[in-house]
This record gives sequence, C-alpha cells and structure tokens, in this order.
Amino acid sequence: MICVTRRSAGLPFLLQALLGSAKFPQGQECLNYIVKSLFKLVESITLNGSDVAVPSDSTIHALNILRGLVKDASLGDEMLPYLSTCLKVAIVGFTSNNWQIRNASTLLFSSIIIRVFGVMKNFESSDKNRLSSYEFFTRMPELHQFFLQRLEEITKSDDLPKHTGLYPLLLVLSRLYPTATRTNSRLNKYIPLIVRCRQSPIYKCRVMAANALLSVLPQHEYRKVISQLFISLKKAVISRNSLHGTLIQLKALISSKNCSNTFPNICSQLICEEITEQIKSSKCMVVYASYIDLIIDVFLLNNPLSEDFQPRVKETLLCFIIDCLQYLKQTCTLTPGSTMFYTSFAKLLVYAQLSGIFTDGIKTCLQSNVLE
Repeated sequence: MICVTRRSAGLPFLLQALLGSAKFPQGQECLNYIVKSLFKLVESITLNGSDVAVPSDSTIHALNILRGLVKDASLGDEMLPYLSTCLKVAIVGFTSNNWQIRNASTLLFSSIIIRVFGVMKNFESSDKNRLSSYEFFTRMPELHQFFLQRLEEITKSDDLPKHTGLYPLLLVLSRLYPTATRTNSRLNKYIPLIVRCRQSPIYKCRVMAANALLSVLPQHEYRKVISQLFISLKKAVISRNSLHGTLIQLKALISSKNCSNTFPNICSQLICEEITEQIKSSKCMVVYASYIDLIIDVFLLNNPLSEDFQPRVKETLLCFIIDCLQYLKQTCTLTPGSTMFYTSFAKLLVYAQLSGIFTDGIKTCLQSNVLE
C-alpha cells in the first residue's frame, strides 16, 4: 500500500516515465486516457467540495499524480489543455474539510502556478511572472465564469466568512494585468467583488485582494474606486478587518505607477478629522501601521507638499502618532501588530528626516513623556 501522506511515493514518477512517449500519436492517446481517468477519480472534490469527509486513497493519489504530470517539463505542451480543469480541482480542494485533500490540492495548485506564470526569482512578482488577462482567459476561457461564480459565492454575505478558497482565486488574479481590449469589460465584473474582499477576516486575503485589485483595475477607473474607498472609511460602523483592508487597497492604488498624481482631494481626505478619528478609535496596531504607510506614500514619496499644506499635515500626523504611542504605553505589552507599527514608525522617521518635513515635531514627540 502506497502512503498518501508521502505524495504517493514513486507512483507519479512511474506514470511520468510511462508517458514519456506522449509526443508520439499513441503516447498522446495514452495521456488523454490517463488524465481523464484521473479527473474521474477527483470528481468527488469538484462535485461535493468541502463535504468530502473521508476521501478514498485513490482520490489523493490522483491529485498527486496530476501534480507530477503538471510539473513534468517534457509533458508541458501536452498538459496545457488540462491545466484549467486541474486548477479548478485544486481551488475547490482548498475548501475541503479533509486535511489530505487540502494538502494535495495546495501542492497541485503551486505546480500549476509555476507552470502557467513561471518561477518567481524575486520575492515580489515581476512582469515576467504575469500574463495579460486576455492571454490568460483565451488559453483557459472556462476559468472566467468559474472565478466569477466562486467570488460571488464567497462575497454574497455582508460579513465575509473565513473561506479558504478565496486566497488562491486572488493569487491567480493578482498575476494578471489589464489589456486594452474588450477583455477589460469582462474583468470589470471582478472589481466590486475584489473590493469587497477587503473585509476578509484572513489577513493574507486582504493583502492579496489589494494586489488583485491593482491587477484588474483599468487606469480610468482609479478615481472612482479611490473615492468609493474613502467613502467607506467614513462609515459610522466599520470593522477592523474592513478598515485595514480599505487602507491597504488605497495604498496599492495610490502608490501604483498607473495612478497619476492628479488627485488633489486625496491629501485632504486622508487627513480629515472624520477618517483620523475612525483610525484612532480602532485601537488596532495593524490599522495604525497601515495608515502610517499610506501617509508615507502620499505625503513623503509621491506628492510633494505645498508650504501652505504642510502645517495641517504636520499637526494631524503628530497628533495621530502621539495618540498611538499613548495607547501602546497604556497596554504595557506587545499587542498584535505592535511590531508592524514600530516598523512603520521607523520608516516615517527616516523619510521625514530625508524630506525635512515633520522633523522638529517628531523629535519633540520622541523626547516627550509619551515614550517614558
């Protein structure tokens, strides 16, 4: 008996060796038969999703074999027609209640991402690891409706649940970039759904939602979406998750190279009393850190401040920092996100020193009793 927890041992390699002749007509027929047989074995995952309580060993072996076939460079061209189905199986497998299926689906998903987008040589994805939305959905047209249905299902409730299938969807979308074709109109359907993903209770999903929004949003829609995000920050009741997700989506859009510096209302809205009070009342270090990062991008990196506007920004930011430090002093312990706050605060000190803005005020803040 082959152990399913050891990636099916040598079974995937055995089939890879047998299918090494797939470039010939008989080999291609054999590959088609085997892959379709494997899809039948994993059919219970796509049909039942998270309801598969105790999967059979053959289901796990099928997932591991599919992973081996996807990874095999010699079968790269022959496996292309099956990548979309493999990707759907892997994404649905993320939502399974069974650990074995989730584990095998994760491995299969990572292999597909590498096969489609290439190996990431840097921590941040580059243009070499991305595809245009037109090219991606032309190669795998059935994925467009599949992604749309999954996102609609996840975001249909007011409070987003902890859905494990959200992250892989956003990861794939974050590897795309919009093109000046009619495909953009199809991608527009994703925009409101991705914006709603900022409410996810999973931190990494909120971060990935910001990256995905940046990938699918055309440049002419930036002003509209930024305005909507600012309006959402002014709601009377807003959760910490939604607050953090909104801030990082704003940061992603404002710091993007596609976002022109022609939004005169961004600066004034960002430091308006209504928003700063909303941020301070959250009592969340992660939110504080995200707000400071956004301040750095807007005021110290992308938009040189006029002399008339500097005093207002300086006063607002210093009051905000003092309130944050006082809150940390009251807690007397490291709260979740406090390390992120100190990191963002340190970056603020560096950029403020380089730009010559806020320097005196921040020095006074550091010398005050707040940090004693």
